[in-house]
Amino acid sequence: LRMPLTDDVEAVGRSLEGLQAVGATALHDAIVHALYYFRGTHGQKVLVLLSDGDDTSSEIPFKDALEYAKRSGVAIYTIGLNVPAFATGVRSKLGSLAQETGGQTYYISKATELAAIYERIGAELRSRYLLAFNAERKAGDKSYHAVDVKVLKRGLKARTAHGYYP
Repeated sequence: LRMPLTDDVEAVGRSLEGLQAVGATALHDAIVHALYYFRGTHGQKVLVLLSDGDDTSSEIPFKDALEYAKRSGVAIYTIGLNVPAFATGVRSKLGSLAQETGGQTYYISKATELAAIYERIGAELRSRYLLAFNAERKAGDKSYHAVDVKVLKRGLKARTAHGYYP
């Protein structure tokens, strides 16, 4: 909401200066709202989600936010900042969002670690490949189709969304 989609990193940085997190957390609502902005955009789409805790005030249930994320075609990279190991609810949500959309989850204990995480995400995004295939489709089929990508060469790993909607 601070600024429209842009590739101007410096402008994004300036727009976030002085921003403070206060009050309740509507994590599920924020995910859906953020993903809505990607509609109609082309090319590689990625959302980086930084959270320090679980949802406390969303109107949208997590299962609906996850479903919206799966349909969006946006890879979600999640970062849990100072999220305790025993906070299994939020860790499960962050992990599911990343895993189902082809992203990755990171947990850090200090904000000073963010620069290194952002650097890792950027490096991964620069090394991605696009795989396309033509699947048979029955008329009117709008169901979720699982996809499993395997890499034959040792030491390499494929990270992808677990499926798609036609």
